[in-house]
Amino acid sequence: MKVPAKIPFFGLSVLKIGLFFIFLSFFSPSSSLAQDLGDLDDDYVREFIYGINLNSNGGLIGGFMLKGTKIVRPKVYRSIGLEIVGVKNPKELHFQSPSGNNFILGKKNYFFAFRPQYGRDFVLFRKADEEGVQVSANFAAGPSIGLQIPYYILYDRSRQGTIFADLRAEAYDPAIHTNINNIFGPGGFLQGLGESKVLVGINAKIGLSLDFGAVRNSITGVEAGFTFEVFDRAPLIMVSPNVRDPAVKNQQFFTATYLTFFFGSRK
Repeated sequence: MKVPAKIPFFGLSVLKIGLFFIFLSFFSPSSSLAQDLGDLDDDYVREFIYGINLNSNGGLIGGFMLKGTKIVRPKVYRSIGLEIVGVKNPKELHFQSPSGNNFILGKKNYFFAFRPQYGRDFVLFRKADEEGVQVSANFAAGPSIGLQIPYYILYDRSRQGTIFADLRAEAYDPAIHTNINNIFGPGGFLQGLGESKVLVGINAKIGLSLDFGAVRNSITGVEAGFTFEVFDRAPLIMVSPNVRDPAVKNQQFFTATYLTFFFGSRK
């Protein structure tokens, strides 16, 4: 994988500030550290959840999440989690090739964000033993690792005029693949993995979760909220199919609404 040799000054400054605050949140003193967990008047001390993420930047299924929490004081929990989400450009549109396969015209790269997160969960309303809903407010932040993977297409290189007589898997380039009718469809996702580029950034989220678990130790629920993310540079997700009209914009700062369906257990 290709790693950028130099991070632009703006991106580096943002990362330094973000990592500084994350460092403080990890190592700041807490009165709860001196408190015996066994003496806490709370229903559980740990929980683990996993779920499917839907967000406004990622399509129908945006990604996946894992999170573990541990109590630090009554109704306050420290959380450590990981989100893996796909990020799309709003300009992405599916086209149908003469073969009937769908592809995204102008897509240059897939982009995935890996988000390790550290945060706090605050229980606002506790549910009863066998019924009710638990409501919690959630805050988390952390570094972001972006993976930019070339988007491959199957392109007909035939010179005899026979459609799709010489198909080749190639990374999409609007300067080379000028004939849309010669695109058979998308290539394999893993074909561009070895040519990936890594971006770095920071992310934060704020949300509200509802736990509908039928019993106290079972977790089934939904979380909704907002995410904020910035990278050292704008990921190149889309390009204009017309090289003379580069109208497509790729952004460096992302905001999104999200909805996560999660499951898990606590003890």
